[in-house]
Amino acid sequence: MIEQYLDEAQMQLEAGDLTRAVDACNKAIGVDQNDHRPHFLLGMIAIGRTQHKEAADHFVETLRLDPDNVDALINHGASLRDFGEFDRARKCFQRAIEINPTFSPAYLNLVNIIKVEPDSAYISQLENLVRDGIKDQFEESLAHFALGKAYDDIGEWDKAFGNFTTANELQGKVYDHQNTLTMFGRAKKIFTRDLMEKHRGTGNPDRTPIFIIGMPRSGSSLVEDILCRNKNIVGFGERTEIAQIVVRLENTHPSHMPYPEIIEQINGEQFGKLGELYLQLLANVMPIAERTVDKNIMNHSVAGIIRMMFSNAAIIHTVRDPIDTCVSCYFQNFKSGIEYSYDLEHLGKRYAAYADLMDHWSDVMGDSLFTLNYEELTHDKDNQIPRLFDHVGMPAPVGGAADKPADRPIATASAWQARQPIYTTSVKRWKNYEKHLGPLFEALEQSGFEYNGR
Repeated sequence: MIEQYLDEAQMQLEAGDLTRAVDACNKAIGVDQNDHRPHFLLGMIAIGRTQHKEAADHFVETLRLDPDNVDALINHGASLRDFGEFDRARKCFQRAIEINPTFSPAYLNLVNIIKVEPDSAYISQLENLVRDGIKDQFEESLAHFALGKAYDDIGEWDKAFGNFTTANELQGKVYDHQNTLTMFGRAKKIFTRDLMEKHRGTGNPDRTPIFIIGMPRSGSSLVEDILCRNKNIVGFGERTEIAQIVVRLENTHPSHMPYPEIIEQINGEQFGKLGELYLQLLANVMPIAERTVDKNIMNHSVAGIIRMMFSNAAIIHTVRDPIDTCVSCYFQNFKSGIEYSYDLEHLGKRYAAYADLMDHWSDVMGDSLFTLNYEELTHDKDNQIPRLFDHVGMPAPVGGAADKPADRPIATASAWQARQPIYTTSVKRWKNYEKHLGPLFEALEQSGFEYNGR
């Protein structure tokens, strides 16, 4: 009977029906309280709900019942990392390596929260691991990502880039750039300046939500953390509610038109109701604070409907040096949804398309789209941080609170970096790899994007 419940829980988890998945797990626990598997699944479900503390509790229970479970150790370590408990997280990852020295996810998680030293044993362990061969292609990719990070830390740029290239090639991702161009082109055609002006002020007036949009690795996690240093602003991480609303709109509107063409069939009152729906969906996950931050940066593709849904919400566009942004993406193993990041040519083309779309949003939204430059923020935080808080209409933190990372989970690829003091060492990082970046520069140039930072 317990196997039936576990199969049901796994199926519902993969289908996204987390409520039914929880129910199946609880039934499995009712059959056998000492089986670690339903507790592990409850932890994964809690991650899906962005319930980080609950996830950590479930992984602790999993490890109580099965102390050598490397998957639980990795996920518990990740939960601790998200809460900024890096020493405890490091011990989880190290314990996973002790149990299974060939488990590459443990190495990658570990090196991402430490500064690898030249004499680190992890480098030789990883080199031996990839030399001996890893049967699973995905885990082999993670081993090379880990080696790339290690060699980057110690300044061996050619070895680092070689490993990052191998890691990306092993991912085997497929990216359809024409689909991106078509999608962005349709958005630009629909969301004209006249349409935006027509609906100015007709959306939901609530100022609660703050949206951060941009490219991955553009400083968005740092900006979210700075905002959350005001105790009345709560970061909700990378939310999917806007995408859910777009899908629901397509499926339920009488016109049955696709997005974004369906936008022309909606009036101001309906946009306001969509804003109410967004707030309701958030409230179903966690209590709404005075101000909330949605850091799903990929919402840059749907920024137009966000502005129409919320007339007064702050939309913050984080932007960083284009080459630093693309190189940082290339060096990162993303969980999903960023297929263009595994190839330099694809990165260049996608960045150019994104920049063109953001130029359009800036043109049709004007000053209501606030752009914050990462380099300016790191070099001139005393002026840029007050400017940021002035835009969102909240007081900037003062004293020690202004420099101390917010006490909250950060469940992104930048969980470690976002908790460090604001630093400038990532500026022009790409210069270390310039001789390898020909395909990126060529793709940007061929796409009509002019880069003046060389």
